[in-house]
Amino acid sequence: MNEPIKVALVAHNARFTHTNPAIRSMLVTANDRLAVEINEGRLVFVASEVTINDPLDARAARLDALKADIYLFSAYIWNVAEIREVAEILKKANPARLVGCGGPEVSYTPEEELCKTPWFDFILCGEGELQIVELGQALLAHNIWPALEHLPAITQTVRGMVCRTTNFSNDLGFLYGPQNGCVNLDAIPFLWDRSLGGEINQDKNLSNRMLYYESSRGCPFHCIYCLSSVETGLRLRDLSTVFSELKELVERDAMLVKFVDRSFNASPQRAKAIWAYLIESYKPGQRTRFHFEIEADLMDPESLALLSQAPPHLFQFEIGVQTTNPAVLRTIKRQQDNDHVAEVVNAIRTRCNIHLHLDLIAGLPGEDMDSLRRSFNDVYKLKPDVIQLGFLKILKGTPMETVARERGFAWRNSPPYEVIASDAMDYNDILSLKCIETVLDRFYNQPWLAEVLEPIVASYAEPFSFYEEMAQHAVLHNLLYRRVAAEEWYAELLRFGQKRAASGRCEIDSPRAWFLFFQTKYQAQQRRGRLSWDGFVTRYRIQEP
Repeated sequence: MNEPIKVALVAHNARFTHTNPAIRSMLVTANDRLAVEINEGRLVFVASEVTINDPLDARAARLDALKADIYLFSAYIWNVAEIREVAEILKKANPARLVGCGGPEVSYTPEEELCKTPWFDFILCGEGELQIVELGQALLAHNIWPALEHLPAITQTVRGMVCRTTNFSNDLGFLYGPQNGCVNLDAIPFLWDRSLGGEINQDKNLSNRMLYYESSRGCPFHCIYCLSSVETGLRLRDLSTVFSELKELVERDAMLVKFVDRSFNASPQRAKAIWAYLIESYKPGQRTRFHFEIEADLMDPESLALLSQAPPHLFQFEIGVQTTNPAVLRTIKRQQDNDHVAEVVNAIRTRCNIHLHLDLIAGLPGEDMDSLRRSFNDVYKLKPDVIQLGFLKILKGTPMETVARERGFAWRNSPPYEVIASDAMDYNDILSLKCIETVLDRFYNQPWLAEVLEPIVASYAEPFSFYEEMAQHAVLHNLLYRRVAAEEWYAELLRFGQKRAASGRCEIDSPRAWFLFFQTKYQAQQRRGRLSWDGFVTRYRIQEP
């Protein structure tokens, strides 16, 4: 009997605690739909996860040890460079094996990717669950092997597949499979199924990691910077299935379940049903928490009343405010009632035990520094637990790419395609906002510093001014472009606050009072691994006034 054809699905995660839902969805679907062929010993599917921080040779050795005939990589803007590196080694080490790639970073421009990455034999465009089944069927249809010789024949039977018609030459052409379609979410097995997922889905490999869950696919909104803007419709997984699968994740003691639904509450009644189920089924001592990206505009009094019953720390919400400038919102085709968003955020913060994360995007079309300043202040006064100031990415395949070209944007040609200059901000503006973003993350997003920041931020006319001045201080003291311990940042905040207190513009009106105030807060958050107060002041040469 011949050896089975072995297909390896490979993920490059940002860190060990992350997991990849794409390869799992393809794996469980293939093992379910091709069970007969697998049981006959003709096919085998495996999955492997590495991280982008693993050494290249370690990643290559681990994947080569799988001895797969076909390697399929899941590519995003933050991991495609590492994928190309390891794919080159795998292909050159054994030219007979096939190396393919899918995911949003390559599927919108497959021809471009095949031109610049010769060790990719093919690209899979669109949703992968149907493709992996058809690929397995194509490999077996006519005992096609070695596959490289028959790649054009395989491509013609696999939807969304693209390969070269010839090796590299001046007249390089491409061959396309049938158009890909949309998957029925109810036809996909449970992402975390133990039997269908094999080794990668065993509990020992999921402990203390973030697990992703998809209850819907697509988005009814059309924000021009988002890949979901090119999709149509919203597909929903059956609610009874969702309930039973979430129940299993809780029983398996998952640490954090992050819903990948683009706008979780796009169907408000459905969202309320899921929240109600999770609240009602909660048991004291339960470790599992749930993270949702929601649209504040769609939140109603009934939703807020329900969420007020949630146990502490059960839910985390992320809300993409992006900007509060009405003209910019219209340009990016984002529906948002700023007053309603503020009411919802205030209600969640004051009435619900929910960790709240708000996002802003710098570099949006038409948003200058004054506008960004107002958006920042608007979000800051809502007092979420976390504020993320991100930077616009001009993603391939989105309407934003066309708008950016028309308006004369400059952005990076390589991932993550981040804006360098917009139609309303030059590079110096972007640089200054990057400095502010670092200060914001170092200070505001550290819970223990909330009471420390309050009096010093209040001494400014607006929050943005403090972060702007503190960023300038950080540049002056060389904090931004080298590795800096958290305690060194705290030391500079202490010194900065002392100077502010000495100026008489702070309610803590003397350097000594500020020193003692900071000492009290620092010691209150003392924990294992952090410098003691005496060690802190000694290491950073802080003198008591």
